Amino acid sequence: MKEVSDDNFKGVSGEWFRRGYDQALMLPVLSLTHRRKYINEVCYMYNINSVSVDDRDWAEMRQISTINLVRSRGFLK
Repeated sequence: MKEVSDDNFKGVSGEWFRRGYDQALMLPVLSLTHRRKYINEVCYMYNINSVSVDDRDWAEMRQISTINLVRSRGFLK
């Protein structure tokens, strides 16, 4: 998508997101679409308690940090 800046997928220091990037993708897509519908049910849940990651504590902290950053700043044009 040419309308979505790469900055949407980078942190404040310019590093690419390693976790939580799906949130960074969702906001631009919602912003650019003209057809939206609210669904009053949970359709997606994060599994931050994964045992498949070697250093789980670091990975969970990084994912939560990215999610909070993306949600707070919103879509970057």
